[in-house]
This record gives sequence, C-alpha cells and structure tokens, in this order.
Amino acid sequence: MKYLVSVLALAALPACIGGGGGGDVDLTPSTPSASMNTEMGMTLNGARTGGLDPLVYDGRVGQIAQNHANDMFERDYLSIYEMGSTGFGGPRGGERDMGDDLNAAGLGWEQIEQFVAEGDKTVAVLFDEFSNRPIGGPIEGSIDQGMDDVLELAEFEFFGIGKAGSGSDQKFALLLVHPMSFWSDR
Repeated sequence: MKYLVSVLALAALPACIGGGGGGDVDLTPSTPSASMNTEMGMTLNGARTGGLDPLVYDGRVGQIAQNHANDMFERDYLSIYEMGSTGFGGPRGGERDMGDDLNAAGLGWEQIEQFVAEGDKTVAVLFDEFSNRPIGGPIEGSIDQGMDDVLELAEFEFFGIGKAGSGSDQKFALLLVHPMSFWSDR
C-alpha cells in the first residue's frame, strides 16, 4: 500500500510544480463559464415581454458562438459575419457561413441574429451594449434590428454565447436562433 501511495504522489508531482511543458501553457480562458450562460439566459429572458416562451441555451449554438469568439480573438478582429475557412466565411472569407455551421450541427434554422463585443465586460454591460445598437452586416435571414426588437419575437427559441480571451482583451459572440418549425416541436 505504501508503494502505491508513493507512486501516486510521484505521478502528481509534475502537475504541482508545473512540469511537462515549460512556459508554453496557454492559460487564457476560451469559454464562458456556466454561470455566464445562466446569467445571460436570465438577462435575455427577463427582457422578453408579453408572455413569450423563454429562450433556451443550446449547446450547438453555444459551440458555434464559441468558435466565432475564438476566431475573433485569435485573428484580432471584431465582426459578426467573418470567420476563417472552417466557419463563418461570408463575403470576406471562406465559403461557409453561420447557417452552414448550424446545419452541420444538426439544427435547422429560419433566422439567425448575432451580436459581438470586445473588452472586459459583465453580462449586464454586454446586454446594455447589444440593446443599444442594431446588429450590423447582412446575414441571410437577418431582420437587421437591435436586440430589444429581436427579443420581442416569439420565433427565437435558442441562444448561445462565446467568450475568448481575458481581462481587457476579450471577444464575445452571442447568437439567437429561430429554428425551423419542425425543430420547435421537439
């Protein structure tokens, strides 16, 4: 038994002293916390009026938002439409767009809205920023309105948020999706 404990202690030692990779470990957070997802959902749903069904966090939408936040962070830009050749191509890059990524994830959609931001922001600040400006850029199926208008539409059912970076060097992407009607009957 003493031998087993010694082996386990030696196996854990590199993790305690940071061994293995030297200084090349990236400690930058690359996903929003579960509490951020929950807080954004509560904030979005608190702003919906008229007895609308609540927006529901969808992991597929969240992953696509995360991919976009990561891409914006890695390539240092802020845009609702552009992404690399493996994602949101649009008119500025690759051949795919956000709708293609949602389809590939198995989520049929009729309408997508996206909001992006950068900097060190809380959910409340993000929501205020998104609410006080219209979305930009042409996205197929986009109604090109601000978040307040979008939240009043019952058709939107799913949301996902992505966050990349830390401190003042952060990128955020929020997606709202109106799924095809057969997805609504889940």
